[in-house]
Amino acid sequence: MKMKKFLAICLSAAMTMSLLSACGGTAAAPAADAAPAATEEAAPAEAEEPAEEAAADESAASGDVQEITFMIWDDLEASEDLITKGYKDSVDRFNKDFEGQYHCTPITTNLEEYYDKLNALVAAGETPDVFIASPGANLNDYATTGVAAKLDDYLAADGWKQTFTSDAVFAGGTYGDDGGDGPGIYAIPLNIAAACVFYNTEMFADAGAEVPKTFDELLDACQKLQDKGYTPITISAGTAWCLSMVAGYLCDRNGLNLQDIKDHKTDWKDEKVINAGKQIQELSKYFQKTAAR
Repeated sequence: MKMKKFLAICLSAAMTMSLLSACGGTAAAPAADAAPAATEEAAPAEAEEPAEEAAADESAASGDVQEITFMIWDDLEASEDLITKGYKDSVDRFNKDFEGQYHCTPITTNLEEYYDKLNALVAAGETPDVFIASPGANLNDYATTGVAAKLDDYLAADGWKQTFTSDAVFAGGTYGDDGGDGPGIYAIPLNIAAACVFYNTEMFADAGAEVPKTFDELLDACQKLQDKGYTPITISAGTAWCLSMVAGYLCDRNGLNLQDIKDHKTDWKDEKVINAGKQIQELSKYFQKTAAR
């Protein structure tokens, strides 16, 4: 199924920390939906067009509209989130620009239920043509079982891969010989994000707290802010994955290479992991009351 232009439009508008992946076709996912991503323009004339795209072109020429399903973890109509609005705009523009040839139908849900619904569709043999997956454990399950398709050929077409800042952005979606249908890239990054911490200089001055440079100094500043009646740390921690990001940063600051766990050079009982866990417990005393604990 041809979805190159659709994915390119989505990537130009989307701003999340996740990855776009595509149905690879397994016993639980129809093989006809395989390999759905490449560049905004068609492949050069001298390049061989993938079979799925050739079939889509032939179908479009006959007047049949090619249907594309795109699974998103938000309600495109009700959400006020700017990222979600960007997805909706991308889908609307795609459907308008390619009316009569291709049509994208979003499958929407909410973040808490997203993976349950996606897995149910996979099990029912109704895997979406394109879906979002967080790098790590979630994407691993789809890439290494053939649910997600390998996208290298599409990235190579028209030099699309060269438009990304570096090959490093594909690290979270790249798998070796044990992944899917062989080594390659199974997901396209929607964006590369930076983690930032903001602090209120007036509150710090009022509490007599200094900007911390070490973990102990951070705890000291938090205590002074709390003693002054302020909530030291506000964090988006209503769901476990938000806290897992903080845990990941603390593991890194403790000198743990998470790749070593994946390669079985160490495990989650590593002293660096345990220390990171203790640190997040210490920090959690200063989170807002609504944060998950």
